Amino acid sequence: FSVTSACSGGPSTTVEGSWRTGCASTDLPYSEGFEGFGTGSGHRPSCWGVLDANGNYPYLITTHHNGAASLYFYSNSSDTILVATQRLNGNLDDLHIQFWAYCSNYGKLEVGVMTDTSDLTTFQTLFTLNGNSSTWHEYELYTDSAASVYGGFVAFRYTGTSTSSYSCYIDD
Repeated sequence: FSVTSACSGGPSTTVEGSWRTGCASTDLPYSEGFEGFGTGSGHRPSCWGVLDANGNYPYLITTHHNGAASLYFYSNSSDTILVATQRLNGNLDDLHIQFWAYCSNYGKLEVGVMTDTSDLTTFQTLFTLNGNSSTWHEYELYTDSAASVYGGFVAFRYTGTSTSSYSCYIDD
Protein backbone atom coordinates (compact mmCIF):
# COMPACT_ATOMS: atom_id res chain seq x y z
CA PHE A 1 0.00 0.00 0.00
CA SER A 2 1.47 3.37 -0.94
CA VAL A 3 0.41 7.00 -1.29
CA THR A 4 2.30 9.66 -3.24
CA SER A 5 1.62 13.17 -4.43
CA ALA A 6 0.05 13.13 -7.90
CA CYS A 7 1.44 16.52 -8.95
CA SER A 8 4.31 18.82 -8.07
CA GLY A 9 2.29 21.57 -6.31
CA GLY A 10 2.66 22.50 -2.57
CA PRO A 11 2.15 20.80 0.42
CA SER A 12 -21.41 13.51 13.85
CA THR A 13 -21.42 10.10 14.34
CA THR A 14 -20.61 8.27 17.51
CA VAL A 15 -17.58 6.09 16.94
CA GLU A 16 -16.54 3.15 19.05
CA GLY A 17 -13.19 1.56 18.46
CA SER A 18 -9.55 1.96 19.28
CA TRP A 19 -7.45 4.73 17.81
CA ARG A 20 -3.77 4.97 18.68
CA THR A 21 -2.89 8.47 19.79
CA GLY A 22 0.41 10.25 20.10
CA CYS A 23 1.65 9.32 16.63
CA ALA A 24 3.13 12.13 14.59
CA SER A 25 1.81 12.84 11.13
CA THR A 26 4.01 11.66 8.28
CA ASP A 27 5.11 13.27 5.04
CA LEU A 28 4.49 11.91 1.55
CA PRO A 29 5.50 9.66 -0.05
CA TYR A 30 4.18 7.08 2.40
CA SER A 31 4.45 3.32 1.93
CA GLU A 32 3.36 0.32 4.00
CA GLY A 33 4.16 -3.30 3.12
CA PHE A 34 2.75 -4.71 6.40
CA GLU A 35 6.08 -6.28 7.41
CA GLY A 36 7.69 -6.20 10.85
CA PHE A 37 4.58 -6.04 13.04
CA GLY A 38 4.04 -9.78 13.61
CA THR A 39 0.96 -11.66 12.45
CA GLY A 40 -2.27 -12.80 14.08
CA SER A 41 -5.11 -11.16 15.98
CA GLY A 42 -4.21 -7.69 17.24
CA HIS A 43 -1.23 -7.22 14.92
CA ARG A 44 -1.44 -4.22 12.59
CA PRO A 45 0.78 -1.28 11.65
CA SER A 46 1.66 1.11 14.45
CA CYS A 47 -0.29 4.38 14.35
CA TRP A 48 -3.11 2.99 12.19
CA GLY A 49 -6.58 3.53 13.67
CA VAL A 50 -9.27 0.85 13.68
CA LEU A 51 -13.03 0.89 14.04
CA ASP A 52 -14.12 -2.74 14.28
CA ALA A 53 -17.73 -3.65 14.93
CA ASN A 54 -16.95 -7.30 15.66
CA GLY A 55 -13.83 -6.74 17.77
CA ASN A 56 -11.19 -8.81 15.95
CA TYR A 57 -10.38 -7.50 12.49
CA PRO A 58 -8.46 -6.40 10.54
CA TYR A 59 -5.13 -7.95 11.47
CA LEU A 60 -1.93 -9.00 9.74
CA ILE A 61 -1.85 -12.53 8.32
CA THR A 62 0.74 -14.60 6.44
CA THR A 63 -1.36 -14.75 3.25
CA HIS A 64 0.29 -12.06 1.14
CA HIS A 65 1.03 -10.70 -2.30
CA ASN A 66 4.63 -9.80 -1.49
CA GLY A 67 6.78 -10.00 1.64
CA ALA A 68 5.55 -11.86 4.70
CA ALA A 69 2.13 -10.41 5.58
CA SER A 70 -0.98 -8.58 4.40
CA LEU A 71 -3.86 -6.83 6.17
CA TYR A 72 -6.80 -9.25 6.52
CA PHE A 73 -10.48 -8.30 6.77
CA TYR A 74 -13.13 -10.93 7.57
CA SER A 75 -16.77 -10.95 8.59
CA ASN A 76 -19.73 -13.30 8.46
CA SER A 77 -22.23 -10.53 9.17
CA SER A 78 -23.07 -7.06 7.89
CA ASP A 79 -20.60 -5.43 10.30
CA THR A 80 -18.47 -2.50 9.18
CA ILE A 81 -14.72 -2.42 9.82
CA LEU A 82 -12.63 0.67 9.10
CA VAL A 83 -8.85 1.06 9.25
CA ALA A 84 -7.00 4.32 8.60
CA THR A 85 -3.36 5.24 8.11
CA GLN A 86 -1.65 7.62 10.44
CA ARG A 87 -2.27 11.29 9.54
CA LEU A 88 -0.64 12.23 6.23
CA ASN A 89 0.80 15.68 5.56
CA GLY A 90 -0.34 16.78 2.13
CA ASN A 91 -3.39 17.69 0.11
CA LEU A 92 -5.92 14.86 0.07
CA ASP A 93 -7.05 15.95 -3.39
CA ASP A 94 -3.58 15.31 -4.79
CA LEU A 95 -2.78 11.66 -3.95
CA HIS A 96 -1.89 8.56 -5.94
CA ILE A 97 -2.92 5.44 -3.99
CA GLN A 98 -1.61 2.05 -5.11
CA PHE A 99 -2.28 -1.33 -3.46
CA TRP A 100 -2.87 -5.00 -4.18
CA ALA A 101 -6.08 -6.73 -3.04
CA TYR A 102 -7.52 -10.22 -3.02
CA CYS A 103 -11.19 -10.24 -2.03
CA SER A 104 -13.28 -13.40 -2.14
CA ASN A 105 -16.96 -14.19 -1.70
CA TYR A 106 -19.32 -11.25 -1.05
CA GLY A 107 -19.26 -7.88 0.68
CA LYS A 108 -17.44 -4.73 -0.30
CA LEU A 109 -14.19 -2.93 0.41
CA GLU A 110 -14.25 0.85 0.01
CA VAL A 111 -11.08 2.91 -0.29
CA GLY A 112 -11.35 6.54 0.69
CA VAL A 113 -9.99 9.50 2.55
CA MET A 114 -11.10 11.11 5.77
CA THR A 115 -10.17 14.18 7.73
CA ASP A 116 -11.19 13.04 11.22
CA THR A 117 -11.01 9.42 12.43
CA SER A 118 -13.47 10.19 15.23
CA ASP A 119 -16.13 11.32 12.73
CA LEU A 120 -17.19 8.70 10.16
CA THR A 121 -19.10 11.33 8.18
CA THR A 122 -15.72 12.65 6.97
CA PHE A 123 -15.05 9.36 5.11
CA GLN A 124 -15.26 9.96 1.33
CA THR A 125 -15.38 6.86 -0.86
CA LEU A 126 -13.05 6.94 -3.85
CA PHE A 127 -13.40 3.34 -5.01
CA THR A 128 -15.55 0.32 -4.15
CA LEU A 129 -14.29 -3.22 -4.64
CA ASN A 130 -16.94 -5.95 -4.58
CA GLY A 131 -15.66 -9.40 -3.70
CA ASN A 132 -15.44 -12.53 -5.82
CA SER A 133 -11.88 -12.81 -7.03
CA SER A 134 -9.57 -15.80 -6.76
CA THR A 135 -6.34 -13.89 -7.43
CA TRP A 136 -4.46 -10.78 -6.37
CA HIS A 137 -5.17 -7.60 -8.38
CA GLU A 138 -3.35 -4.27 -8.39
CA TYR A 139 -5.39 -1.07 -7.97
CA GLU A 140 -4.30 2.53 -8.59
CA LEU A 141 -6.47 5.46 -7.53
CA TYR A 142 -6.15 9.22 -7.78
CA THR A 143 -7.86 11.53 -5.30
CA ASP A 144 -8.54 14.41 -7.68
CA SER A 145 -12.13 14.72 -6.44
CA ALA A 146 -11.41 14.18 -2.73
CA ALA A 147 -11.57 16.75 0.05
CA SER A 148 -9.36 19.73 -0.69
CA VAL A 149 -7.89 20.00 2.79
CA TYR A 150 -4.35 19.70 3.98
CA GLY A 151 -3.67 16.62 6.11
CA GLY A 152 -5.86 13.60 6.70
CA PHE A 153 -6.05 9.85 6.44
CA VAL A 154 -6.35 7.21 3.74
CA ALA A 155 -8.88 4.65 4.95
CA PHE A 156 -10.21 1.22 3.99
CA ARG A 157 -13.81 0.46 4.99
CA TYR A 158 -15.12 -3.09 4.72
CA THR A 159 -18.79 -4.05 5.01
CA GLY A 160 -19.75 -7.73 5.06
CA THR A 161 -23.07 -9.30 4.23
CA SER A 162 -25.43 -11.21 6.45
CA THR A 163 -25.76 -14.07 3.95
CA SER A 164 -22.16 -15.19 3.50
CA SER A 165 -18.71 -14.93 4.99
CA TYR A 166 -16.33 -12.51 3.28
CA SER A 167 -12.60 -12.07 3.37
CA CYS A 168 -10.33 -9.48 1.82
CA TYR A 169 -6.58 -8.91 1.95
CA ILE A 170 -4.64 -5.75 1.07
CA ASP A 171 -0.88 -5.57 0.58
CA ASP A 172 2.03 -3.48 -0.75
